[in-house]
Amino acid sequence: MPCSNLGLWSSVQATKTDACGASVGITIYGNSLSVGESLYTSALCTAPSELTTGFYSNGVVAFYYLGGFRYFTSCNCADEYCVDGTNFYDDTYEVAGTFNNEVYFEGSTWPYFIYYNLTNLQWCLSSSLGGVCDLFGPMGSSSPCPDLDSSLFYSGACQTTPITTENHVRILILRRFLIVFLFQYPRHLRHRLRLLHQLLHQHKLIRVVGIRQLFQELK
Repeated sequence: MPCSNLGLWSSVQATKTDACGASVGITIYGNSLSVGESLYTSALCTAPSELTTGFYSNGVVAFYYLGGFRYFTSCNCADEYCVDGTNFYDDTYEVAGTFNNEVYFEGSTWPYFIYYNLTNLQWCLSSSLGGVCDLFGPMGSSSPCPDLDSSLFYSGACQTTPITTENHVRILILRRFLIVFLFQYPRHLRHRLRLLHQLLHQHKLIRVVGIRQLFQELK
């Protein structure tokens, strides 16, 4: 089993707050800081030196250990951020560790990251840690937490609109209509499908109020 040096951390504490406020003093070893991994205070990675239950911190993030690594939590920022309205990077981004001595976040659904870019001194959303910024905050930022465009970005998990009974019925009606529509009007199908895609995106499925309205917008 690999036994790598995983950096300096505080001694075990009962709470995240205590761990984040404690000074670093012990080196932790193990394969990686991943869920379920056993961690140790000895470079031999043997059972007698396994971590005890509690929180450990490097001053930027903390993690909880209970018979194995459980999860990261941020010392100074929210644990989750939402990117919403980009149609491509939309996701809930969760704290995943440190990079460039700052907290970084990883998408819960898609393989994108939010990290602090030392070249431009700005927070970036990228397909890789240290990669090209696809979305970014202001240059020269000294914020300890991500500060991407507030019109697309907020703290906390992304809020999804629940599908109510009424909306579910509308979606079923829409599906039935599409079947009839595609068979009855095969001409100019590609153009109509493009219009349909635009319409569904605009209304996010639940604002389509009936077959007649939909048909009129597609004509």
